[in-house]
Amino acid sequence: MKEKASRVSLIVCSLIYIASFLALCTPPGCIPLFILMALAALVPIAFGARFYRVLGIVALILAVVSGINEYYRGKRFNARFQEIIQKGDKTNNVAR
Repeated sequence: MKEKASRVSLIVCSLIYIASFLALCTPPGCIPLFILMALAALVPIAFGARFYRVLGIVALILAVVSGINEYYRGKRFNARFQEIIQKGDKTNNVAR
């Protein structure tokens, strides 16, 4: 039963990772998906056989690295967005 739960959890991890590529969200909008993926990766690490533990560790590392990348992409996106807003405020002044 534990092995089946590990297998299902790894399938869920892979589906979440694929969904993160298909999601239409601006950074850091996919961070909750990566948190969910990391939580799902803990099941095979805790209960799986050796092969499933290794795959769970790989999934956990992938989720953490992807989440960190998404966080920094979000910071860069927001900084660029604010820069464009400020630039637009300077150039679109109309004398009334």
